[in-house]
Amino acid sequence: MIKYHIRKIAIATNFSEESDNAVYQAAEIAKKHNAELDIIHAVSPAESRNKKAEFVQAAYDRLKMYRDRILNEFDIESKVFARVGDVAAFIYKYCIENKTDLLIIGVLNGVKRYFKESMAYEIIMKIECPVLSIPLSFKKADFYKILFPVRDVEGVKEKLVHSRPFIQKDNSELHIVCLGQPDSYKVNEVIELAQNQQIQFSISDFDADSKKNIAPGVILAAKERQADMIVINATSEKQWYNIFGENYTEYILKEAAMAVLSITHLFESANLSDIK
Repeated sequence: MIKYHIRKIAIATNFSEESDNAVYQAAEIAKKHNAELDIIHAVSPAESRNKKAEFVQAAYDRLKMYRDRILNEFDIESKVFARVGDVAAFIYKYCIENKTDLLIIGVLNGVKRYFKESMAYEIIMKIECPVLSIPLSFKKADFYKILFPVRDVEGVKEKLVHSRPFIQKDNSELHIVCLGQPDSYKVNEVIELAQNQQIQFSISDFDADSKKNIAPGVILAAKERQADMIVINATSEKQWYNIFGENYTEYILKEAAMAVLSITHLFESANLSDIK
């Protein structure tokens, strides 16, 4: 059985308003899980050019302000790190080298996202550990209601296992939404695993109209159930894109007003063993 624990958290910031919000949510989550917290920043090579040392030092100064405030407000120590480099590549390398269990990023959602380009999807598709994206409008670190859409893609069981630390800490209500046939193999896998791990859950199927437009249907279901988190398998989804005319993962990341936990690859670290 996979065993996953949140022991090392990294929060990647670009010093934007949405990142500021996510940094302090990350501190609350780290304290709740008794996890180490790293605050990291990638300095743009294009912007720094011949002043890389100055830009890196300026980044460290801002990161230290986060660190000091987190120590004062949450009574937890955190580490800071900045380096010049491509954002997604820098974060990927950092998480691998530091055996990060959970990456947290701040994102824009709703109307604001149309006026500012987001790298959230690119980062999530590259990073191998679970990624928790927190919208600017979301101000909580408690996840009492979790929406769990099940599609016919690989990694559904792993998605549930990576959700478990959140479910356990908050005694969350888990609602499974079937995006295929109600008796599909993937849904049965999740039900069996949830029962084995003594996770309380409810389950429902999408209506016919929702199945024609999966991603908006998931967002609507999350709103109706007042979910605090949506858990998704993030993939390139070319097949789904061709059928439905949009990218399921990217749509949810941009439209969700709640946190989204994205599981991209089977996470390989010292915390994981073979699935049984």
